[in-house]
Amino acid sequence: MKQIYLLLICSFMLSLLVVSYGHSLNQKLPVIDGKEVVAMVNNEPITAEDYSDALTSIVHGEIKEKPGMIDYAGIMNRMITERLLLLEAQNIGLDELPEIKKMIDDHSKSTLMKSLVKKQMVNIKSNKDWVDERLKEAVREFKITSVVFENEKDAQAMEEALMSGEEFDDLAKKAIEDGSAKERIEGQYLKNKDLLPEVSAIVSGMEVGSLSTVIAFKQGFALLRLNDIRHPENPQLKERIDRASVNIEKEIAFEKFTELLVGKYAKIDEKLLDIIDYNTSMEEFKKLLKDSRVIAAIKNEEPVTVGVLTDALEQSAYHGVEDSIRKKELNRKKREILTEILQKRVLHIEALKQGLDKTDAYKKKMMKYKRGTVLGAFIQKVVVPDIKYTAKDLEDYFQKNVENYSSPEMLRIEGLVFAERDNAENAIAKLKRGTDMKWLKANAVGLVDKDTAGVLDYNGVIINPHDLPKEAHDALSGAVANDYKLYESSEGHFYVLHVQNVYPSKPGVFEKVKKEIAEKVYNDKITEVVEDWTNQLKEHYKVEIYLKEF
Repeated sequence: MKQIYLLLICSFMLSLLVVSYGHSLNQKLPVIDGKEVVAMVNNEPITAEDYSDALTSIVHGEIKEKPGMIDYAGIMNRMITERLLLLEAQNIGLDELPEIKKMIDDHSKSTLMKSLVKKQMVNIKSNKDWVDERLKEAVREFKITSVVFENEKDAQAMEEALMSGEEFDDLAKKAIEDGSAKERIEGQYLKNKDLLPEVSAIVSGMEVGSLSTVIAFKQGFALLRLNDIRHPENPQLKERIDRASVNIEKEIAFEKFTELLVGKYAKIDEKLLDIIDYNTSMEEFKKLLKDSRVIAAIKNEEPVTVGVLTDALEQSAYHGVEDSIRKKELNRKKREILTEILQKRVLHIEALKQGLDKTDAYKKKMMKYKRGTVLGAFIQKVVVPDIKYTAKDLEDYFQKNVENYSSPEMLRIEGLVFAERDNAENAIAKLKRGTDMKWLKANAVGLVDKDTAGVLDYNGVIINPHDLPKEAHDALSGAVANDYKLYESSEGHFYVLHVQNVYPSKPGVFEKVKKEIAEKVYNDKITEVVEDWTNQLKEHYKVEIYLKEF
């Protein structure tokens, strides 16, 4: 279903172009139920709002086009095609299929729950204290002076001297001079992540000016002094931590909100939940799938039975129920799964109670989803069965479009850029007489600095001529190896190009692109069949277009 739906979108929706809402409809349009109508399909209106939405929709990524190139009439025709196919799909009852109705019902519940949660979370802020604490910890830097010893006894000797009152710097200097210490690292600001785990654990608990005990690590033994702690500003990190805090606060708020709703709308049979044993055997588990005992009663809703909970547990067992039973996992998970079931149920109840199903936003989302789902079913069940193609069709398509599957001609070029035509023409003359390009780059008169805005640097690059500016492409047309070409750019610079080598185009191999071609031919066939259906449906359903100026 998903694949077919994507094909449908490709056929009808991906070609919608992104433009601003500023496209004005200046002509007089009929009004139905307070909304301007741009077209009518079998007495069903396509409103100006629908048309505007189509123009501004981003269906797949960002499509960039010049406004003057947009096919406004084509977009209108695609919307009409969609409505015609929907009418036919409904007439043959595709919207009444159980699987379609279930998809729409599931999406409705999901949409309402998301809308409720979003509404509930709209004013959630970050925890300032938590953010400050995490930020302080993340940016904290320690300024440390350390002395490293190979021998533990030498490190202990310095530690004892420090305890007797001798100065750290004096002892460190002496240890380096007499060779008992192998290294002294003067004060450097380091983050926790830059410190060895053994060092970080100790330094984090030290105060400025304090000395450590002997620290053992892989490279030896160390004594250190904490000279300073600083907390540099880091706005980007603060923003990330703030976002993380908001997410955490939303999770906390969600748990509290749903817990309140569960208490409001549901009643759990705790004794029954406790005695159900899912960790016995597969045979016992199968019996529980049919168990109709009520484990949670819900106001104005179907109750959650043992069978419903058991089925949900089965769905959650990614590696199979038998494996989960063997590992004794299910009893531990049963309360978690029951909570998830109840959260969905009570969120849906509360969303309906708050009237979120009456909002224009919800209705618009559901209309869009329903149309897409029913249209997808039409493509799958009505259009796709008519799609047929042979191996010869694929080969014929390849032969007709072989240039699209061939590697293009490539050129290796180097060049000079001059401010004046005369200097450029003189350079070409010298090059043809044998002057070295490198020498000319270093000594030619009138060269434009390569850092000048708009100047392109051709320095032995291999490039597809079609990727070059039009002036360069035209100048290099038909060039062969060791040709010299001159062209003037739109910026008024004069380029001398040396074609060092030409790499001819290579034809594609059919077997390597066969799968890609099959997809293209398949999609083209879908488009053809849809067009045939559209033409037939226009004879049965009245279509009127009121928007004449695009």
